[in-house]
Amino acid sequence: MNILRPPEDIQLPMLFDTAMAARDMLEHAWSPETAFQGIELQPSDPPSRGQCGVTALWLSRHLWQHGAQAYFTEGIMHLDGLDEAYVWVEARQNGANPQVIDLTSDQFGTINGTRVHVGEYDSGPGTIGSYEPRQYFRPDEVPRRKLLARFAILEANIARLPRRQHMRSGHAL
Repeated sequence: MNILRPPEDIQLPMLFDTAMAARDMLEHAWSPETAFQGIELQPSDPPSRGQCGVTALWLSRHLWQHGAQAYFTEGIMHLDGLDEAYVWVEARQNGANPQVIDLTSDQFGTINGTRVHVGEYDSGPGTIGSYEPRQYFRPDEVPRRKLLARFAILEANIARLPRRQHMRSGHAL
């Protein structure tokens, strides 16, 4: 994979628009086979439940392909006394604070009901919880075999989506 320099003008609204467009598309591609192994999905679960790994890998690859520095980030999600292993995307640009892009944050139930979280690590009150990064991987260097197998299923599911459900090119960054 070619390493591209991130555009100097990546802004939070642009990241949020891209995140929302990606989430809209991925909801149609997620399946029990792309969910984290061992998770028992319930009909009442949000569609994002168990999809953080494949989603973060897909989004980090998508953003890298469009010139952004986006890292698959493993860490801990802290919320209301719960500390859970979790993954998300961290986007970086020169001189700016890193941005968390979490397309599956709604699986934790947010105060404001948003489906995605885009913002700094400490985004203040009213946000999903606290993200604590532990490891960063370039999207082409993620060493998780089981995740890569589920990711292949996600990509196949995306390829089968009707064209109208794919991301529009204007949401590439």
